[in-house]
Formats: sequence, C-alpha cells, structure tokens
Amino acid sequence: MILTKELEQLADFRRANADKFHFYPPLSLEEIVLHQEAYSYKLPASYVEFSNWRNGGMLTEKPDHYYIDMLDFEPDGPKWSSFYFYPKEEMMEKINELSKENWPYNTEKKRFYPIIPFCRLPGWGNEFLFFISQHISDKESAVYVRTLDNNRDSCYQIAESFPDFLKEYISANGFPEVYDKQQENATCSSLLKKEAIAQKMDYEKTEKDTIMEATARISLRPNDSFEYCSRGNAYSRSKQSQKALADFNKALQLQENDAFYHHCRGDLLLQMGHARKALIDLDIASRLEPEDSMYRLIRAEAFLQLGKTKKALEDCNYALQTDPKDELGLLIRIKVWKALGEDKKAKEDRDCLDSL
Repeated sequence: MILTKELEQLADFRRANADKFHFYPPLSLEEIVLHQEAYSYKLPASYVEFSNWRNGGMLTEKPDHYYIDMLDFEPDGPKWSSFYFYPKEEMMEKINELSKENWPYNTEKKRFYPIIPFCRLPGWGNEFLFFISQHISDKESAVYVRTLDNNRDSCYQIAESFPDFLKEYISANGFPEVYDKQQENATCSSLLKKEAIAQKMDYEKTEKDTIMEATARISLRPNDSFEYCSRGNAYSRSKQSQKALADFNKALQLQENDAFYHHCRGDLLLQMGHARKALIDLDIASRLEPEDSMYRLIRAEAFLQLGKTKKALEDCNYALQTDPKDELGLLIRIKVWKALGEDKKAKEDRDCLDSL
C-alpha cells in the first residue's frame, strides 16, 4: 500500500470533522481498470489506490450548515469553493472536453490523450490539477496545475507525486497552496516540450484500439446503444462483418428508431452484398431523417444495385441540390448516368468531380 498513512489521516479527519468530509463511495479495482481501458488513459498507481478508497469528492472549508442557504440557488457551491476530486465519470467528461478543445495541442488521432485532470481548483475558472498519463513513463507522474492568470494559460509542477501532494492536502485541511509554486514562463507548451510528450505519442489509434475501448465502455454501460454502434463501425472498417452486424442489431434492439443506426446497418448489409435487406434499413433512415444527404446517397447506391435507377437518381439529385460539390453524390450519380446510358451527363459530373 502506497497511501496507508495518508488514508488513515483522512479517516481521522472524517471522525473529527464529519460535516466537512464529502467523498464518494469507492470504485472496485475492476471498475478502475475498465475505466482506463474505456478511455485510454493510465493513472499513477497511487491514484488507483486512492480511487479504490474513494471515487472523488472533497473536504469543505465550512461545515454543512454553512451551505444550506447557498444550495437553493447554487447547488454546486460547495464544489466550487473546494479542491474537488473528480469522480471517474466527471473525469471522463473533462478529458473529453479538453481533447475536443485540442488542449494543449492537437491529439485527435492519437492513441491516447496524455492529460488526466483529477482535481478542480476552488473558484469559477477552468483551473485544475492533472497527471500526465502513465502511458508516457513508468515513473509515477508528478502533479501539475493548469492556471489561467489574465487569460494566460500556465502549467507548472506543484508536487513530485500524488502521495506528496496528498500530504500537503491533508496538512492544509483540504486547501493546499498551489499558486505560490508558480514558475516563470511556465506555459503548457513548454511543459509538454520538456516532458517530450509529442514525441512519445507519435503513433495513431488503430481500429483494434477503438474496439478495445468500446468493449470496455460496454462493460461499464451495457445498455448504451451508441457504444455498440461505435464498436460495430470499427468492426466494419476492420472487415469483421458478422461482429459488426451483431453490434448494429444490438444497438437497434436498444434504440429501434435511430436513423444513424439503421444507416450503419444498411451500409454494412450493402457491402456484404445484401442490397434488398440493406434497402429496408436505408429507407427507414431516410424516412426518419429525410434531410440527411448521406442517408439518401447510400440508399441511392442500394437502389442502383437493385436496378432502380430512377429512384437512385432522385436521391442523388436531392443530395447534390443541397451540396453541388458533394463528392460521394457525384461519384454515385456518375454510375447512375452510365446505367441510364447518359454518357454525356456522366462526363459532366466527372469533369465537376475532377475540378474539386
């Protein structure tokens, strides 16, 4: 055990100050492992132990009764005024938010996101403590802080490790000083350059990675239809058609009137050579969301394979009316024109496509 002494001290604090102790129930080690697989991050071993003790929470500055009036108009008031350790679901939301913002740099296609925010600082700003994912190094990550001083995005180290930070946290009754450790020119980009994170992340996510992550998320949320569809698309791109079909079937079993799920299954069936079955799904998708050009175009492909060229042309025309430069629309309509013997019109679309 890495944190034996610190967790005993927190237990003592709880006994003495129960009305200031607001930590959530623990996660099992199995849940922690699944969370890390699901979202491609790797926690320091000490924080795994901490999460197995409590899944986030806080020590408040004041006892419960102090916040009673505040809670009516600001239910999150105690959180905003405390060092708030994110529960795992909120940690995932924060990771997704930061990665979508491409903070601190574009990691969209990378196998994992390197920043693990674990604790929000008091106040209304977007300031937090974070680790660097243990994908980067076998050595346990230091604790870093992101601060926003006059809109200047700063990052600097405040502790050598989580156990060191936790010692300070406990000795300060949940309110350690972090701003006195500010370093000159401590930008986030300079920190990442110092840690050579970009070089250590120089490989892209594979379909195998996507399948593994989706499988872990399904284990955590077995009734999440989107995760089945996400994994199904990864299986489809990996040419594992039967597994993809099983996932699309499950997604539609959980949410039968989702146009995108019908589109995905229809597209797969079309690739498998089952144009008639595909058309059923593609027709449903187009009826559920008639303005979506993508659904119309894949349905046009199904119509074309079934010899229903006029209906295929109608769908292509609709999509190209919406966007005359839609490359997929032009490609499919070229095939439709050729099937109709309209070589001149096919050439016009080909010339348009070549000019894009």
